Amino acid sequence: RKDAKWTDGKPLTAHDFVYSWRRAVSPELAAPYSSMMYESIKIDNAKAYSSQMAFVRDPGTGRFLTEGDLERAGEHGPVNFTGAPPVNYDLPPATNTSTTPPATTTAATTETTSGESASPTKLALKDPYFLLPADAEARNKTFNGDPEKKTPPDQRLALFMEGKEFVVATKEHMGVRALDDYTFEVTLEAPTAFFHKIILHQFFRPVPRQAIEKHGDALWVKEGNIVSSGAFKVTEWSPYEKIVVDRNPLFWDNANTKLDRIVFPAIEELTTAMNMYKAGEIDATQSNEVPPPWRNQIKETKKDYVFGPYLQAEFVAINTGMKPLDDLRVRKALSMAINRQIIADQAPGRQPLLAFTPPMDGYENGQGTGYNPDEARKLLAEAGFPGGKGFPEIEIVYNTSESTKQTMEFVQSMLKRELNIKVEMTNQEWRVYLENTRSDKMNFKGLSRRGWIGDYVDPNTFLDLMTSASTNNGTGWKDKKYDAMLLAANAETDPGKRMKMLHDAEAYMLSLQPIIPLFVGPSSFMRKPYVRNLEANLLDQHDWRQVYIDHNWRNETVTPTALAPLLDVHAFPALARFFNLGVR
Repeated sequence: RKDAKWTDGKPLTAHDFVYSWRRAVSPELAAPYSSMMYESIKIDNAKAYSSQMAFVRDPGTGRFLTEGDLERAGEHGPVNFTGAPPVNYDLPPATNTSTTPPATTTAATTETTSGESASPTKLALKDPYFLLPADAEARNKTFNGDPEKKTPPDQRLALFMEGKEFVVATKEHMGVRALDDYTFEVTLEAPTAFFHKIILHQFFRPVPRQAIEKHGDALWVKEGNIVSSGAFKVTEWSPYEKIVVDRNPLFWDNANTKLDRIVFPAIEELTTAMNMYKAGEIDATQSNEVPPPWRNQIKETKKDYVFGPYLQAEFVAINTGMKPLDDLRVRKALSMAINRQIIADQAPGRQPLLAFTPPMDGYENGQGTGYNPDEARKLLAEAGFPGGKGFPEIEIVYNTSESTKQTMEFVQSMLKRELNIKVEMTNQEWRVYLENTRSDKMNFKGLSRRGWIGDYVDPNTFLDLMTSASTNNGTGWKDKKYDAMLLAANAETDPGKRMKMLHDAEAYMLSLQPIIPLFVGPSSFMRKPYVRNLEANLLDQHDWRQVYIDHNWRNETVTPTALAPLLDVHAFPALARFFNLGVR
């Protein structure tokens, strides 16, 4: 939009989105959520750039090798390459024409929540380029073998690579382009039914190039340096203490923003938050910031208690790369030893979960193993640990939280009681916990507490966590069949068929037990009666422009502004029924 500006007064344009999306997947940044752009929605060549790969070119013809070319090649016979040159998205489309275009290219137009037409989204269906590591040493090991990893040479591939050239994938090859200052074009490698939902996630939001280049990746977000584009701007940031945001007078819709300032204090302990709330020091608590022992009493007696469905799943991740957890029988035994109903009963609104995905309309989630202690003991014995004898001590890593600690203590006691397995509880501060449970770190000896809030309302927001390339997998489990099942499902344009394919993928993943689903939790928090339009919603996302202080709240005559339909829990009957709310 032509009236969009950064807080430093500079215009926000389509070029800012190009810079931001390229930066988000850059190998230098190594952002934890980068896989959303090349696994979830598969932006053209984003994975090649992020993974530091190279295209393969025949110098004689100038053609580029595709995966299909390699499949069609005989042991020694020649092959006519079909791959066109990879597009340089920094150049105008006319300069990227080729005698052999992609197989099919269709265009789709997305629509914003305001009803305005958004940038066109190209859906490119083509034979993928064949990629090899950009690093020459790593590339040579691909077809000459790697003694350290004990991988044998691939003579067929080595023969095929003779005389070929390698073109390193760069940010210019990534399928994002600014057609002008106000039109942002995205090219995908396959249709993506949830594209218009996922791009609302904060990972896809623009970042200020001018501030990043001036202060650097580490310092641009510091107080005094940060530049943003939303309804509020950061005016104070004291790490581990508070963040203060003030109304942004340059925001395009500033006239409809109601609050002048919001203070977000950093409160780690639930009891501390409740005491501050009772003393009037804060006007609301963060979602799920009501101590478990107080929830039933508060729900019955206080109008300030806000409660509703939440697109969230609580589960345990298993480090499948360590022994004996690499044994499927052991993983299933752990799952069958846990009584989810007892854990769910510790707080109102919780529901036990055997699937990975919470209930969603139009989707039947795949079910995993339930509570069956006799079968659990049998499986553990078959794995070589009768009565838990000889089973090594493992740990459960969890972040600092009273409710999380309580849940993990139940898991610990159940594994001890049912399987005679000793589990050590390891509490870690949030940043340390996140670092140690990353897919590329896996610095925990056994189990880790995990929770996931949907980034958008679609089963894929949960299921793609478990793909091999997901930076949020956190289990070490990789399965090519699951990857292929999810890829095929998300390329399916028929909604009914797609949901069935997603169900099959989820059921398959759960049958191999890289995770142990526990429960779906509600959104619950405290809010003073004079705070309007701060409501429970499925994604725990709040439009702070709509929140305001009602100075006439005692007469209860003011009707709160209608919230966006996406945030209305009653727009999703299946989840509302799951939480026994009733549907209006």
